[in-house]
Amino acid sequence: MAGEAIRRFSRQDRPFLVSCNFWGPHAPFWIPAKYAEMYRGKDIPVWPNFEAPLGDKPAVLARYGEYWKTGEFTAKSLSELLAWYYGYITLIDAAVGRIVEALRDTGQLDETLIILTADHGDSAGAYRIWDKGFGMYDCLVRVPMIVSHPSIRSRIAEDFVTLLDIAPTILDAAGIAVPRGLDGRSLMPLLRGRGANRDEDFVVVQGFGHQLPFWQRMIRTRMAKYVFNPTDRDEYYDLQNDPWEMRNIIDSVGPRALSEMKGRLRDWIARAGDPIGFWSRPIL
Repeated sequence: MAGEAIRRFSRQDRPFLVSCNFWGPHAPFWIPAKYAEMYRGKDIPVWPNFEAPLGDKPAVLARYGEYWKTGEFTAKSLSELLAWYYGYITLIDAAVGRIVEALRDTGQLDETLIILTADHGDSAGAYRIWDKGFGMYDCLVRVPMIVSHPSIRSRIAEDFVTLLDIAPTILDAAGIAVPRGLDGRSLMPLLRGRGANRDEDFVVVQGFGHQLPFWQRMIRTRMAKYVFNPTDRDEYYDLQNDPWEMRNIIDSVGPRALSEMKGRLRDWIARAGDPIGFWSRPIL
């Protein structure tokens, strides 16, 4: 138990780190009845992209829905599933509250850096798929990150960050030099309001498939997203006018905008030594 670990370590006069990893909200939804029933019967609206047409998406997306039988979802059945999903989230919220309470009880709260995030998102019915699903859509790759520390002023930051930034952030907060060559950058300057933690105005995400091998690479700016699908059709989304990623405009986006995104992605692949670069040269 994280709370027990906090109480045990707090008796020592030395810094400590506790990592608490929750299974959910993630299928299977085995949660106590209190939380399973908490939102049952509520009229929970489904996402706007629940009924998004799939004709302009990679063909594998529709096949994925067929494989899992989630393509047969209705708005009613999805709403019922989301009730369990929301109950799971509330269960985790309560557990996080107990961790914070343990820090408060032991006098550690004002000395602790708390990072709450997730390793991936969930389609949760978007495009009629479930679980991690398939794709580079924001519901799957844009995960929340909440950071609390006595030196941080409460605010919302819109900067691009990644999970690779967590390790250097912890080292920096602990006063430990961040080793050279470590992927990611400390978020402490950003959290303390001293500027962004990276120079680029974009982020790149690698995908290797889930349940089936389907490699993808995605580059996202604040305004647009380009997804490179080597074995299927590529995708391009105008996030300003289509934040739910319902219309793939890869065939109509301006050639200059597309070329710029492809060029940035090619440069990143080369710098990162991404293995996809070996066999994507003729098509990217």
